[in-house]
Amino acid sequence: MNKQTAPAMVKWFRWSGLSVVLLLLVVQTKPFALGALSQGKSLLVRAKRSLSARSTGWLEQKVTTSDGAAQDNLGWSVAIDGNIVVVGAPNATINGHSSQGAAYIFSNSNGNWAQVAKLTANDGASFDTFGYSVAISGNTAVVGAWHAAINGNALQGAAYVFTYADGQWSEQAKLTANDGVAFDDFGYSVAVSGDTAFICTPYALNSTGAVYVFNRSGTAWNQAQKLGASDGAEGDNLGWSAALDGDTALVGAPFASVGGNYQQGAAYTFTRSGGTWTEAQKLTANDGAPSQYFGFSVALNGTTALVGAPDASGNINYSGAAYVFDGSGGTWNQMQKLTGSDGASGDQFGYKVALHGLVAVIGAPFADIGTNTEQGAGYVFNQDKGNWAETQKLITGDGVSYDNAGFAVATSASSAALGVPNANIGDHAYQGAAYFYQQPQPPTPTPTPTPCAVLAYISNADSNTVSVIDTATNTVVATVAVGNSPFGVAVSPDGARAYVANAFSSDVSVIDTSSNAVVATVALTNSPYGVAITPDGTRAYVTNPVSNGVSVIDTSTNTVVATVAVGNIPYGVAITPDGTRAYITNDQADSVSVIDTSTNTVVATVAVGTFPYGVAISPDGGRAYVVNEFSGDVSVIDISTNTVVATVPVGDAPYGVAITPDGARAYVANFFSSDVSVIDTSTNTVVATVPVGDAPYGTAITPDGTRAYVSNALSNNVSVIDTSTNTVVATVPVENDPRPLGNFIGALQQCSAPTPTPTATPTSTPTPTPSATPTPTPTTTPTATPTPTSTATVTPTSTPTPTITPTATPSATPVPTPRPSPTPRPRPTPRPRPSP
Repeated sequence: MNKQTAPAMVKWFRWSGLSVVLLLLVVQTKPFALGALSQGKSLLVRAKRSLSARSTGWLEQKVTTSDGAAQDNLGWSVAIDGNIVVVGAPNATINGHSSQGAAYIFSNSNGNWAQVAKLTANDGASFDTFGYSVAISGNTAVVGAWHAAINGNALQGAAYVFTYADGQWSEQAKLTANDGVAFDDFGYSVAVSGDTAFICTPYALNSTGAVYVFNRSGTAWNQAQKLGASDGAEGDNLGWSAALDGDTALVGAPFASVGGNYQQGAAYTFTRSGGTWTEAQKLTANDGAPSQYFGFSVALNGTTALVGAPDASGNINYSGAAYVFDGSGGTWNQMQKLTGSDGASGDQFGYKVALHGLVAVIGAPFADIGTNTEQGAGYVFNQDKGNWAETQKLITGDGVSYDNAGFAVATSASSAALGVPNANIGDHAYQGAAYFYQQPQPPTPTPTPTPCAVLAYISNADSNTVSVIDTATNTVVATVAVGNSPFGVAVSPDGARAYVANAFSSDVSVIDTSSNAVVATVALTNSPYGVAITPDGTRAYVTNPVSNGVSVIDTSTNTVVATVAVGNIPYGVAITPDGTRAYITNDQADSVSVIDTSTNTVVATVAVGTFPYGVAISPDGGRAYVVNEFSGDVSVIDISTNTVVATVPVGDAPYGVAITPDGARAYVANFFSSDVSVIDTSTNTVVATVPVGDAPYGTAITPDGTRAYVSNALSNNVSVIDTSTNTVVATVPVENDPRPLGNFIGALQQCSAPTPTPTATPTSTPTPTPSATPTPTPTTTPTATPTPTSTATVTPTSTPTPTITPTATPSATPVPTPRPSPTPRPRPTPRPRPSP
């Protein structure tokens, strides 16, 4: 008997398989098919190691279920998206049905993970093994039940879709293959991204394997395609693992022979164009050898792919490895081979993998910890300037032999999860558990802003937080936990409140800036993206791309008082200095809707460039600057006539825009060219181009006009530009995926202004803006004039926008899918199964 059939795995006599999770993070598991392992080397003898690399940097929390029982195997699969985690328990007994299975939803609030829902199939039956695989994307979860019988076909398999709305999770659809047959094991691995799901059947076609693509329209899911490998062969098991990120997918075939190498394994990338998926490239390891099972697990995040090969030779023979591929140039190339620094033969490092941003988590469920045989562990790797290095080993604090921690893994960068399906809980053998690890935030002194501190509020979409930057020192002075996937941020004119639009939790967090604590949450019916506040601070306008509307919030009661229908997929919002009009960019309609704020009705629609995102309005209220992502230009609208009077070409994929307080310059963030275009508003020409971080999204100008702050989504930092020289003078690290879009950043809190209401006479803008002499910065002399207003209006014009995934041109999805870089998710391994 080899290592995989040791005592901890005896109970798995029935199955073999693996689960997959997607979105920002994907993980796979590999049940070792007994036959496959017996042909390889013996894994019995392994070196023992000390606990020198224990988890000391990440805070651990162990969770079990409220109704857990023996043999549930909670932790068989795991998927994470922000503050929500789905954990599968495929052998749970439901209403007397043995191994019908369940999946549990856990939510993170203030660093504590707690169970919030239990998912089961409405038509579940014994031995369905619902929860064998799980995936999550926003408010959508997919759960595989690969042993479900369909129309009398044993083990044909099914997958179930659940959605979150009105405070609860409910079943939306049951997915089955149009041409399914017995023993296909449909649902062995699953992946989901937005309105697309991949459901895999690695045992179909005599184990050649196949992948079924489903698309959602409204609430209905329909099978759109069936995919296979162009060179697929029987026994390859395509679909053993899967990851999906926007228009790119990665699918493992771990038992494929490559050249003359039996079961070396491979992985295939598929891309979507015009609504159709096609095979793009076959990935194999540069140092591939027989029986390495490359593709046993996969993870995908933007243009980075991670492929596990649990029987590859790592730092020593057969300890396992994971391979990093880069696809930024259009072709996927192997960049690095990752191994555990203290790996031993048979650890199965790479059994599951997870990836999110610059963080990867790799499971080694058969690793010995001290004298504990096969306790298992997870390894954390961080990327710095293209190089991945091991930074942490996650070891369960109360682990024992044969727990197999790391059987499933997931990460959202600042959080990680290990599935431990064989853990005993009390006297319940194999009840299973999940361990959550939170990366401690660097100690940030409680905000001690000076009386007139100017603070920038930056939303971090993949960390579910807001970073507060003191612009005097360019340091983060506070980090505020908010809702799921925050995008838009706007600060009230008096600087007392920050409003944050949380796309995936469909609400708005209201932050008290004196304590940097969330003091209210405003529930919305759809995913909010952009937000701006009127100059008198009484109303917040929030765009909802899913419902093609704008929600109007009364800031005194924090309730929605009106909803305004606008164009298709509204993202950006900006309000004129006199507060009478709100300008909304309609991304998929190539237009701007103009709302009369006194009646909350649309009074004009202005055609602009292609895919308008950010919008900013000049301090004198005369012009609106709209950035058009696809056409790569800025439309300049004359507000008096609502006509486009100029078009200014800028960089590649402009998203954000902000205008200096004197109106002389507009700063435009160009996502794909990673720079900022500086426009002279008197001539509407670009007078400077400033290189910044990776994938700039939003930009905001300080009240005195001396600095521009630019959020860089893929480098997780903020570039600070000196507007007098147009050079970057500081870089401020923040959390993951800072995404405020253009004036959605609304970010800079203004100093003082005892009278918040911007003013008595709207026309009183100091220095009548025309004098937009190109020497912007010098002055504005301290807006000390009692009319504290003119500059006050600069802040409101901010609004976030969820970039339809950083894949070029979001054109495809009518329902916006936020996050530039999606992260795949992890999941556990299946059990040995009987040959049909």
